[in-house]
Amino acid sequence: MIKKSLLILFLLILSSRSVYAEEYTAEEIIENLYMAKISGKIQDMIIDLEAYGPSLTGQEAKGLMELFFSARLFFALPNKIRTEKTIPAPDAASMMVVTIRDGTMDWAFTSYDKNPVSKKADDHHHSLLLPFNIDNQPQDAFRIYTLVAIETLDDRETFVLSISNEEDPEARLLTVWVDRERFIPLKEEYYLTQGEREIKKTTLYKDVGQLIDGRWMPYRIERYENDKMTLYITYKDILVNQGLDYDLFNPDEYQDAKMSPHRIAVKY
Repeated sequence: MIKKSLLILFLLILSSRSVYAEEYTAEEIIENLYMAKISGKIQDMIIDLEAYGPSLTGQEAKGLMELFFSARLFFALPNKIRTEKTIPAPDAASMMVVTIRDGTMDWAFTSYDKNPVSKKADDHHHSLLLPFNIDNQPQDAFRIYTLVAIETLDDRETFVLSISNEEDPEARLLTVWVDRERFIPLKEEYYLTQGEREIKKTTLYKDVGQLIDGRWMPYRIERYENDKMTLYITYKDILVNQGLDYDLFNPDEYQDAKMSPHRIAVKY
């Protein structure tokens, strides 16, 4: 009798999970990332952040991380990104580096020169400073989404999505764990081959907080290569859908390397 009851309970759990999964397709889960259906699609973002990497002072063997740079990042759909980095330098003044990507070209400026120190075609890589699926690159149009499971990750129930993309030069098969209640990514993972070496790339999203518009957002991003941390980012402040002046992403309007105002006048 007990065995029969346990079997019935087990079948009910499986049934409830399969019914829940059938309520959403993989595409619908992606479309609703960051609570888009309730709080609206993210059109732009302003983020103050700090990025940390392995120590360059001889302590990397100990796994120590140090501040690489602090930054203010501006993003506008689909793939316009301006990053204003302040890079600390021991025994010297900090250097400011501003990079501007308008979706076609990629420029870099420094505090030493008003002319760009580099100018090249945008290679359409996803920004390491942004969470999954915030910036949309041209190759993303070829993604094929599959909902493969519902799993528990760090006490959170998640949708597990498999994303294949033969047009992506790096992440041709990506797995993403999406919090089923807060609709944010909690983990992503893929493998790539460099020569005869296979490399596992993992990203973890942590320190989740709720923004004033109701959506949830991770405030910490950890990136790993073969389970060794290579970068972590902490968000100090996040503003969403402020209405950005698109001149921010126009290098012809660039004046000098300095922090832009935190709030930008609406110009849609």
